[in-house]
Amino acid sequence: MFDGLLYGLLILILGWAMAAIFFFFGIKDMSLSLARKLALLLALATPFMAYHVSAEHYLYRVTTLHEEVLEGSIDEMPGFPAPLRLAVFNVENPGVEHSCFITPMKTREIAFPAHIMGMITGPNHTVLLKFDETFEVVKEQHGSRIKHTTLEWHKKVFNFTPTHKGEHYIQLIPVTVGIPQLSFRISDPTKTGGLSFDGILNKKIF
Repeated sequence: MFDGLLYGLLILILGWAMAAIFFFFGIKDMSLSLARKLALLLALATPFMAYHVSAEHYLYRVTTLHEEVLEGSIDEMPGFPAPLRLAVFNVENPGVEHSCFITPMKTREIAFPAHIMGMITGPNHTVLLKFDETFEVVKEQHGSRIKHTTLEWHKKVFNFTPTHKGEHYIQLIPVTVGIPQLSFRISDPTKTGGLSFDGILNKKIF
């Protein structure tokens, strides 16, 4: 929560500081009256931008039930069985539809689709979610003023509804060789005190 407020406050301070500079000193090659109009517009728009950033970041954080980064298949050999990565998370509100966000993570430039299989099971070994998906490579633009394009794996979200409280298990199988890491986030829309991911890099289980 405080990270989101900090980001919003930073945007607010920077926006109002720029507005003050425009208002009192103007902008090169622009009339002072026009610069002041731009300053007023920026001063009015900045609180809305700050609120949007804070609210979006806050919503992401508070609904996060569990978030973790698992080892991928970077060290695997072609032709051998795909590794199984396993993680445990605790369900707090059974009967509520949860979301599972999955994405392969890169540590270098990538240019190949990633085939990943996965399953979520409950404490009684009931299968709540099962998927067999190919994550395609997409182009993503970054930067506001100086834009640059990178290749990223497409992110996917799957929904499931747990029926019991307590420990649940997620299994991810990176079938494609060369995937550095696997990131997943479990979201509970009724949760109000979520945390960001713990950064633990799990080791290969099998």
